[in-house]
Amino acid sequence: DRQLVLLRNRLTGWDLFKGALYSEDMKSTLVYIKYVPNIKNDEMNRAYEYITKIIEECVAGTNIKTYIAGEPVVTYLMGQGINHDLTILIPIVSFVIIFVLFIAFKTFRGVLLTLVTVGISLSWTLGLMALTGTAISIMVSSLPVLLVTVGSAYGIHLLNNFYLTIEKGITQDDAVKRMMKKVGYAVLLAGLTTVAGLSSNIFNGFTIIRDFGIYTGLGVTFALIISLTFIPALLNIGKLPKKLIDENARKREDRNSHKFLSWIGKYIYRNRYACIGIYLLILIVAIIGFQLMKVDLNNIRFFKEGTLIRKADTFLNKHFCGTATMNLVIEVKEDAIKKRQNELEQIRIDLSKAEQEYNTAKQEYENAEPAKKSQIEISFKEKKTRYDAIQEKVKKVETAYEEIKVGAVRPELFRVIDDLQKYLENSFPGKKDIGKTLS
Repeated sequence: DRQLVLLRNRLTGWDLFKGALYSEDMKSTLVYIKYVPNIKNDEMNRAYEYITKIIEECVAGTNIKTYIAGEPVVTYLMGQGINHDLTILIPIVSFVIIFVLFIAFKTFRGVLLTLVTVGISLSWTLGLMALTGTAISIMVSSLPVLLVTVGSAYGIHLLNNFYLTIEKGITQDDAVKRMMKKVGYAVLLAGLTTVAGLSSNIFNGFTIIRDFGIYTGLGVTFALIISLTFIPALLNIGKLPKKLIDENARKREDRNSHKFLSWIGKYIYRNRYACIGIYLLILIVAIIGFQLMKVDLNNIRFFKEGTLIRKADTFLNKHFCGTATMNLVIEVKEDAIKKRQNELEQIRIDLSKAEQEYNTAKQEYENAEPAKKSQIEISFKEKKTRYDAIQEKVKKVETAYEEIKVGAVRPELFRVIDDLQKYLENSFPGKKDIGKTLS
């Protein structure tokens, strides 16, 4: 109990610790856990799981409530979220595309060719990422869904033209040739512009954005190449679907499917000037809004309201100095450390000499005859006093040397931290949210 009282007095004795190590209402405390430098991501994730397990065991059966937050926690949860999203989104997108393709082509072959094209390009891209050791980041995680949607478009354009040509009674070989002649060049240009746009991210200074540009560009390139080579090759192999749409059914479908688009085209033509004016007005508003855009790189906003990490972050920001940190390193000059080291070496030499003189005097005093002891005693006590004084000085110099060597906070640094805290609170625009500086 006495130690707890002393600890409480030490914490409350310096206002800097309020909001940094304990909350203002004295109901919560903060424990900092520091990972070793350059820890690998897998090791950090295992450490997080181990820490959470220990905490759950410690607070089990009590009314203590705990919150865990910080960059390592966000990194771990983002990785879990990415894996979950990939297992959910890819099947959903694939199902939607299969449904749309079947409605469009009404043939199993048309659906399969498009999906196989996307599957091959996606496999090549993810395999290349694995071979190069590129990890899936928050941006690269969107790559599979992006390739499925973009890559399938090229196959849809080619197959749509092929089936329309076949319905006119043209042979399978000639239909493939016409498809490549009429649509192939347009698909090639569309693909190249997409690749150029995505690959421009390669020149970005951030690694995750650069990786996104590299592999999305490669993925779309693979999808384009496979669409222009693999699909035409397979269309020339095997027989055509037995049940193609007859002429009357095709005409009815054309009437129904294009009726709405035809109405839109006529409406826009009649009101072309109004449409252009509306688009220009929207463009002007968008340009104005572009000037008001703000950059927000707070990873905690990636999580929905109500999740445990958002609750933990909110609690720490409300009762403590928050989870966003900036490190300020105060480095002691090498000459100061060298000076202390030389001083320590010299005083140790002095101590060694004083110890020899003391031991010699002690031995002479103990072996002296009783009549001569009174004469030797004065010299013996002087050397003992000198030895004890140097020994005490060595302890002080050693302590000072260790403090400066390991960067121990000294009174002058405390004053610097206090002055910095006051300056931030009084001068910073968001002084209410500045938090605490903590050594």
